[in-house]
Amino acid sequence: NTGVTSNVAGTGISVSSATGASTITNTGVTSLVAGTNITLSPGSGVGDVTVTAATPTGLAPNDASYLTLGLDGDLTNERVLTAGTGISFTDTGPNGTLTVEATGGGGGGGSGFIQPQTGSGAIAASYNKFPIFTAAPYGNGDINGIGVSAYNTNPCMRPFVLGEGGTWGGAALWVDTASTSNSLLISLYESDSDGMPTAFIGYCEVSTNATGSVTQTTTLDSGGSSASFTLTRDTQYWCSFVMKNTGDGPTLRSVNVDGIAGLGNSNMSKASGVLRNTSVSNAIETTNPPRNNQIIDGYSPHIGLLIN
Repeated sequence: NTGVTSNVAGTGISVSSATGASTITNTGVTSLVAGTNITLSPGSGVGDVTVTAATPTGLAPNDASYLTLGLDGDLTNERVLTAGTGISFTDTGPNGTLTVEATGGGGGGGSGFIQPQTGSGAIAASYNKFPIFTAAPYGNGDINGIGVSAYNTNPCMRPFVLGEGGTWGGAALWVDTASTSNSLLISLYESDSDGMPTAFIGYCEVSTNATGSVTQTTTLDSGGSSASFTLTRDTQYWCSFVMKNTGDGPTLRSVNVDGIAGLGNSNMSKASGVLRNTSVSNAIETTNPPRNNQIIDGYSPHIGLLIN
């Protein structure tokens, strides 16, 4: 018995066991006829007859590379379809449908802009920071040395479209007048399908206690531990910035609010260029999505991201 799972005695036949090894006794049968997927050996004559379950034909193989929604014990080579970042599945069940939808996670929501990529070759040797708030489509190139009053206490944020993908390698500033003992907290967020900030990615703490170009190459997770984050080119993200301490404000090279692209609605008396979060003071916001509750016309620091 190489495939039969149950022995059932018909007319003129007796079996010693319904399953497993069994003795089949002819009690009156004069001929045997093979049914579906059964072979008899010999096919005629008298004496012992071997009954064998034939391999069914017309069935799909169990070792093909199937794409499934879950592992199956009868399959040996399947792959399970899994939703990645920014993708969701809606499964209506057997004989139904599976809908795959982009949810906007992982950045990219709200922007189809292709950022010109100039940071390569000889240029990248000296110009190796991506200036997020002067780059198209939201920025402008008008920068000046300005105080930090707009974000001295509460985090402010603006969107940007990244021009180069890779591992986030830190952030850089230009300090015109140094603080005594302070730093700028710079945090990144993903962008949802409406172009608004959503899940927290990570942050970087850049000291403002020395003048000139200042760079921090350590990126941190929400708990303050060193961590690595991957960013994608031509993808929209949001950057939040706030001083770590109030009252020890430096002067930073900043993007002039007068020419910067506005965000959303306005009361028509201000440029509405920055979102401000008054729920947090001198700290990063890890709530998803971040709690922005004001639109102001404050300046943005001239921040450059390092992409490795």
